[in-house]
Amino acid sequence: MLLHRTRRRSHRFILCGLLAILVTLGVVGVSVPAQAEEGSGVPGTPPPAKDCNKNTMDIEYLYGGVFWICKCYKIAGSEYDYWKWKRVPEKGSNQRAKNTDFLTASLSTVALINSSINHTTTYGNFGDTAIQLFGISGNPINRPLGVRIIVGKWTGSDWQACHDSNWQFTQTDRSVYNWHNPADCGTGYYRAQSAGKYWSYTLAKWITTSWVVTASLCIHPPCGLLAPPE
Repeated sequence: MLLHRTRRRSHRFILCGLLAILVTLGVVGVSVPAQAEEGSGVPGTPPPAKDCNKNTMDIEYLYGGVFWICKCYKIAGSEYDYWKWKRVPEKGSNQRAKNTDFLTASLSTVALINSSINHTTTYGNFGDTAIQLFGISGNPINRPLGVRIIVGKWTGSDWQACHDSNWQFTQTDRSVYNWHNPADCGTGYYRAQSAGKYWSYTLAKWITTSWVVTASLCIHPPCGLLAPPE
């Protein structure tokens, strides 16, 4: 049950072409989500996994007061592609955002880390991160989760931390968790660096993902410095 935007964003992510295999394996469905009133769903929780498929790919949907976009991901060396909902950064007029994500797999668990740096006139300037945890078949997995985001500012020769959230953890088992930090250290180039953790009950320890680093974003131009190398 989703309210969609007609605008597509196919230019930012890798699209996958193995739908027939996924349908055969039962990994994805082919249902088309119905429209719902704004506010449906639990805030911060993605739409139903079955509604992310070729029919909804690259279209933004409003669910639980948050916009989500259906994307297809592939892990190198894996026989599976993954259709997952990705949270879209909050909107504001004249927004410019640099966004990236990363999949990591451990045993039968897959973690999707989203990281973005944003400039909006409505919500201000901020870095945003989220972790989504799911199984090999795409089903959500609930575990204790943790995220960390470092909003960095370019000094002209190196990246310096503007804000570091340190590790922030859920109080209960969840499949999605997000956090954001302001980018308010003055005019300049900013980036977001994010990572996630989840608790493995099988291994009885925390599993930590790799860092996900966005491209740089000039906030309040002109930034007055040579742009950092990407």
